[in-house]
Amino acid sequence: MKKNCNILLTFFPAAILCAAMVYFVLILNATDEDSSSDTSSVSASSLTEDTQAAPTPAPLSDEEINDVYADVLTAYKDAYDEGYEKMEDDSYVNPNLGDSLSEPVDLSYAYVDTMDDGYPELLIADVTSDGYKVLDLLAYDGSEVSHLTDFPSDRINVKLLEDGVIYEANWEGEDNRSYSQLLQILPFSSEPANIAKYVILIPDKYEKDATKSYYYTEGDGDEEEITREKYISYTYAAEDSAIVDDIDWQSISDYK
Repeated sequence: MKKNCNILLTFFPAAILCAAMVYFVLILNATDEDSSSDTSSVSASSLTEDTQAAPTPAPLSDEEINDVYADVLTAYKDAYDEGYEKMEDDSYVNPNLGDSLSEPVDLSYAYVDTMDDGYPELLIADVTSDGYKVLDLLAYDGSEVSHLTDFPSDRINVKLLEDGVIYEANWEGEDNRSYSQLLQILPFSSEPANIAKYVILIPDKYEKDATKSYYYTEGDGDEEEITREKYISYTYAAEDSAIVDDIDWQSISDYK
């Protein structure tokens, strides 16, 4: 009997130690699984939040569109009523009206949703039987109205092309650099993106045989020098591009 007791005393501590180790391992594994589960949950949640797209603004109603551009149209209506005088303090109205630009035959406006985003642009133009000449182009980004290009004049020509593309040509830019460029109207934005810009540099425009240089910039990239032939082919192609012509014009004179 004493021998049996000694055997039990010999193995009993070892059994207890073994059981304790097994219990510890089980607890450790359970903790690791919980931790892994929590980490996966946080990572998935963070990924969902990071990749979740911003909500798309609701399209503007007809009443909201009229309200957004009311100040602009009122300013143009006042300019029309006053014979295009005293406009130098009005940031909305093209200051070249009645100055470098001849008085419009029919000063008109239209809402044109070029990007189908429910935020139409406001197009101001001189409409004739031969078509229309852009006098101003504005956009609303949800908070403010801004001009999309420089004010057209006798030296600056603007065309609204298909797919929300703007063609702008400035034949008397700064530092003797005339240019043609394409801009892309962006959804819910009042600032267009640069597509391409072609520049012609004439050091002395009054010198008959002045050497001309030609440059090209793609998007927001660096300017690179190009040949005269490439410059001409681009400008001809841009000028011949199809303009937006299915427009519902309203005369400024009828605006209330």
